[in-house]
Amino acid sequence: MNENSSHPLDYIDINSYLSKEFNIIVNESDRGCILLCSSILEHTLKEQFIKILPNEIKNDKDIKNKLLHNSFDKNLNQAFLCRYIPFNIFQAINKLKSIRNKIAHNKLDFELSKHREKISEISELTAKGGAYYFSKVSLEIHIANIVKTLLNNNTPSEFKTFEEILDYIKTKKEFHSSIELKALKIELSLSTLVLISCINFHFEEALTLLEGEKTISQIKKT
Repeated sequence: MNENSSHPLDYIDINSYLSKEFNIIVNESDRGCILLCSSILEHTLKEQFIKILPNEIKNDKDIKNKLLHNSFDKNLNQAFLCRYIPFNIFQAINKLKSIRNKIAHNKLDFELSKHREKISEISELTAKGGAYYFSKVSLEIHIANIVKTLLNNNTPSEFKTFEEILDYIKTKKEFHSSIELKALKIELSLSTLVLISCINFHFEEALTLLEGEKTISQIKKT
């Protein structure tokens, strides 16, 4: 993280995320995609609460275990109630959790495509205009990967240019649903990336303000 920066995306190792979590998420099953995104956000919240613990108890395992929650719901609610995260981030994560809860009730019959509208809402809450831009970028990323694979294929191919492949894909309607599903997973992974960075940003900013102080009321006004 750049200490002189206040941009939320500087509070996550984007290259590391894109090379690890991103690829795993987009190649997961429908269920796995949602569960993994939820798990990553749950872990992020818990790690930030550990960081913001008062110095007096950071090394006291017994007190830490009593104060820290293992519940995603409790950590999320506490993060919002204590004003560590803004309402839009709270809403976005809750919408993701609501999709995750559907899995518990439909273990054998869960389709990510049925939650397209809610994923779009998550994107919009995560970043203004996100519903449009995340969806657009996600589709472009997936199409670009398909094109790259076909153009770099060692076997003889009738495709020579990007445009030829796009024209071919447009005529194959049987490909469209699978392309849209993969793009939906990419969109969800991008939203998760931004949500992680926003959580980290707001907690780190709060930690900076609390540095050397025991309570919020002791923060000196500037």
